[in-house]
Amino acid sequence: MRRLKYIEVEGIDKSYLDACLLVNLDLEQLCDAFEDERQLLAKTNLNVLKLKKRVTKQELIREVSPHISSNYSLYNFFANINYKVLQMLEEQFTDLHSLSLEEKADYLYELVQEEEMRYSTYINWLRFHEQLHPRILEVFQQYGEKFEEETGMQLPPSFNVKREEKKEEKEDALYKELTNIIHLLTNVRDQAKRESFKEQYEEKQKEVEQLRKQLSAVTDQLSSKEKFHEQFLLSTRA
Repeated sequence: MRRLKYIEVEGIDKSYLDACLLVNLDLEQLCDAFEDERQLLAKTNLNVLKLKKRVTKQELIREVSPHISSNYSLYNFFANINYKVLQMLEEQFTDLHSLSLEEKADYLYELVQEEEMRYSTYINWLRFHEQLHPRILEVFQQYGEKFEEETGMQLPPSFNVKREEKKEEKEDALYKELTNIIHLLTNVRDQAKRESFKEQYEEKQKEVEQLRKQLSAVTDQLSSKEKFHEQFLLSTRA
């Protein structure tokens, strides 16, 4: 194996970076690698028996990742595995040979977004290229939820991880939205009723007013006839 330098990234906790070296391996490979690391296991909640029987991959990565940086032989072992994977990756994508380093980074990130490459593999590749370190935080922001799910680790709020709404949150939001719609429709219905009543009332008022006018006209007509009759009687008597 090559002796690879331990690479730190400013602003990113070492345990998160080292977890990305581990997450691409399966549980059996990880257990075999840590089985003889009794001093390291003593710093965790794990032991050899647990490694052989009932540890999960997430628990293992969460427990050992904070201690990889203080065990160079383990770091070098996992770094070499991932370094070889990255070499094979670059050989697989022949288009990369004609690109600049920044262009390679863009090309590989597109593969991550298209789910043709794991986010953790991309982070490892960026880690081996110091000038590309500023890109790593963005990957954690975009794929942090996936990282937490796979490693059992919790990223800090400062990472501003893009998170999808959980099913329960979506259901609550939908319930509130439906409640608001029902309330709105109820108000519209009540308003329509009030407006309909108002229209009917105004219509009746018009009818009443019309009847009053007709009654007044009839009254005036009767009054005129009565006066005419009285005058007629007076004239005949004279």
